[in-house]
Parts: sequence; structure tokens; C-alpha cells
Amino acid sequence: MGRNAMPPMANLECTYPLLRSGYPYISAQCDKLGTNLFCSRLMLKKTLFMRGEEAAELFYDHALFTRENAAPKRLKKTLFGEGGVQGLEHEVHHHRKALFLSLMSHSRIDELLGLVERYWQSRLSYWESQDSIILLDELHLILCRAACEWCGIPLHSVDAPEMTKD
Repeated sequence: MGRNAMPPMANLECTYPLLRSGYPYISAQCDKLGTNLFCSRLMLKKTLFMRGEEAAELFYDHALFTRENAAPKRLKKTLFGEGGVQGLEHEVHHHRKALFLSLMSHSRIDELLGLVERYWQSRLSYWESQDSIILLDELHLILCRAACEWCGIPLHSVDAPEMTKD
């Protein structure tokens, strides 16, 4: 495809199929169109979709793209949080990202898994004493406690239900 040629158009509007299928939708459309690049509309705005190594290199070229104001405000408030690493630029972004990545070593992940298992085991006797439990609620509590301990956030039993909701 020439540099100024328009990429092929997929569906006229792809918001629903993208929400339904997630990221695999992009690869499926690329496969269907025989390309790594296509156009569609996302929430009624013309959008370019890309995949592959070249697309990643292009996407991470700081001279071409900026994170500032890239995400809609609603997404910042609900998914990323305001001030999240996804919207930071330059050194501030690199330092925050390095902080998160430092937590993702195999030993740190193993530590988190061990905490989840320990909190799971600690709930067994309580569960056995109940007529019924709501497993999803219990799992949320277990994950919250494990995550807080893993991150070094003190969590007292009285705080745990409220922190779990948050």
C-alpha cells in the first residue's frame, strides 16, 4: 500500500463488534481484509486500526504520538484513574512505568500468588461454618487483602470490607 493510499474500510461502525470481541476483533478484521491496517468508525469517529511489529514501533514513536488527552475523560475516571500512568508523558511516565514493572518480577508475582493462597486457606474454616457463602464476594475480599499486603498497605479487618468495595 502506498504511503498516501487509504487503508481498506472494515465495518462502517465497529464499536459494538469491538466491545463484544475485544482486541481479537482487530486481528480478525485484518485477516479478513488481508492487511495489518484498516479504517472504521469507533463511537462514530473515524479510526485507524493497526497490528504488527511496524504498528507497535509507530505507536511508540514519541515524535508522532502523545499520551496527553489521548483517553476520553470518562475512561480516565473509570478505568485508568486521573493521573494514571497511561496519560503521563516523558520522564514522569518512564519513572511511573518502571515502578509498576518493578513489581512484576517472577518472585514478586509468586509472592502475590502465595498471599492469595494463604488468605484463601484462612477463609476455609469460616466457609465450612456457614450454611452458604457468596464465593465472588469472598474472592474479592481475599484478593483485596492479598493485594494490600503485597503492596505494603496496612489493612485492618474493620477496613477490609470498605477497601474491598473501593
